[in-house]
Amino acid sequence: MKIAITGGSGFIGQRLMALLQQAGHECVNIDIRAAQPIDILDLPGLTSALKGCDGVYALAAEHRDDVTPRSRYYDVNVKGTKNICDACDANGIKRLVFTSSF
Repeated sequence: MKIAITGGSGFIGQRLMALLQQAGHECVNIDIRAAQPIDILDLPGLTSALKGCDGVYALAAEHRDDVTPRSRYYDVNVKGTKNICDACDANGIKRLVFTSSF
């Protein structure tokens, strides 16, 4: 299975990716800190990155207390999640595991 992990460069994402790869899955890291950065706020880029994926783990979130501007919490956690859902729909992806930082 080809599985995308948003927030794949984070603490949990790195470990999840390693476990999935050990189980024989191909993984795509969707993260602004990845070797090839992809921002979940960039819907066309996200949609393109999810092509060919069978499922998505949505771990990306803005969660620090010192984020500026504060509107970034809403942008990433709400708009970014909507973009993930829209990109999944555009690619016919039916498997989405969503986690929340709230």
